[in-house]
Amino acid sequence: LLNAATVNLNAGTNNITFSTAGTSLNGSNLTLTDATGTVNVIDTFAGPGNITLTNGVASNANPNSFTLNATGTGITTTGAVSAFDVNLTANTVAGSSISLGAATTGANSVTLKTNAGDITQTAAGIITAPTLNVNLTNTGNAVLNTATNAVNTLNTTAGGANTINLNNAGALAIGTIVGAGQNLTATAGGAITTTSGFTVNSLNLTGTAAAGADAVKLGNAIVANGASTILATGGGNVTVAAAFTGTGNKTLQANAAGNLNLNAN
Repeated sequence: LLNAATVNLNAGTNNITFSTAGTSLNGSNLTLTDATGTVNVIDTFAGPGNITLTNGVASNANPNSFTLNATGTGITTTGAVSAFDVNLTANTVAGSSISLGAATTGANSVTLKTNAGDITQTAAGIITAPTLNVNLTNTGNAVLNTATNAVNTLNTTAGGANTINLNNAGALAIGTIVGAGQNLTATAGGAITTTSGFTVNSLNLTGTAAAGADAVKLGNAIVANGASTILATGGGNVTVAAAFTGTGNKTLQANAAGNLNLNAN
C-alpha cells in the first residue's frame, strides 16, 4: 500500500484508517503522528498479511498514546515505538502475531494483544514501561525472555493453555493475572512480589535479592494446578505469606544464604 524510503502520515486530530489489502506498510523510516500527540492507526484489512512498523512515536506525556490495531494482520516492529501508552493489537486472523524487533517504550504502559498468534521479541526488542499488559485472547504464547526488559508490573490475560515468559532486569510485581489455564514464568534481576491472588496452571518465578531480603514473596493466595517452581537467587529468601495451593507439585528453593519462610496462615 505504502512503500517508500520515508513515509510520514499526519492525521490532524483524527484517526489514521487504512487497509493493507494483503500488502505491507513499509518504509525505512515510517513515522506516524497527529496534531494531538496521540496516534491511533486502524488497519481494516481482514488479512492475512503483515504490517512492518519501522518507527511509531507519540508524545510520552499523559494522556497521549500510540495505538496500532491490525484487524487481520500481524505486526513486526523494526524501529522504536514509544508514547505515554503503547497499544499493539493483532486482532483476528489465526497466526497473526506481534514481533518486537526494536525498543518499545511506554512512559505509563505497554499493552500487547493477539487473538490467535504469538508475541515475541528479538534481543533488541526491549520493553520498558511501569506496566506491561499481555493479552492472549485465544491461542498463542508470549515469549518475552529473549531481551532483558525493564517492567515494574506484569498483568496477563490468557484464554487457554497459553505460555507467558518474561525476563526482567529489575524488581517485578506480578499484578492482575486472568486465565486459570496459563503457564506463567518470570525471571527478574530483582525481587518478585505478588499484588493479588490468582489461579494458573503452572507458576515459575525466579527472583534475586541479597541475603536477608526476600527474592520472591508470595503475599496473596495462589492456586497452581501444574508443576511449579519458586526460586530465590543471590542469597535472598523465598517467603510464602499466603496460601499456595493447587494439584500440581510445588518446588521452593533458596540458594546460598537464603531461607524458606513459610508464613501462610
